[in-house]
Amino acid sequence: MKIWGGANDDALPQLILLDIVMPQMDGYEVLGRIKTNERLKKIPVVFLTGMTDELSECKGIEMDVVDYLKKPVASKVLFARVQHYIDLYSETANSGKLDEERLAKLAVPLTGRELEVARLMGEFRSDKEICDILYISMPYTKKLVAAVKEKLGLEKRGDIRSYFV
Repeated sequence: MKIWGGANDDALPQLILLDIVMPQMDGYEVLGRIKTNERLKKIPVVFLTGMTDELSECKGIEMDVVDYLKKPVASKVLFARVQHYIDLYSETANSGKLDEERLAKLAVPLTGRELEVARLMGEFRSDKEICDILYISMPYTKKLVAAVKEKLGLEKRGDIRSYFV
């Protein structure tokens, strides 16, 4: 696992660990900037923070963090989760292709629009990005994301990666 060197490093990080409480700029603002940066927006972000209240956690999840870990976290657990998310991100980034054969066997098939949404979800796209890319409203985006999760039997949004080859 390589630690990213920052501005002088052309290679992008595979995952970003981010705290919420920081000097000058909080983690939510940093995450917002990451999500608007073309080079960084597909990198999975994990909040690692002492903010343990439900509102803070919900806000992070709504902003599409991959996970929200509350301090203190055992180092073995942290490293295992980081490696897990890096592996998931790498698999999806390398593949980018939905398993059409598996999707064809669904009891209730995905519509064309739901397939588009599923592909974008697999690219770690947020609801806002899906909305903008497909030129659809946010309520409709949320409805499509929910339909994809239901039809594929996904517990969490990130589980869509299991449908990529």
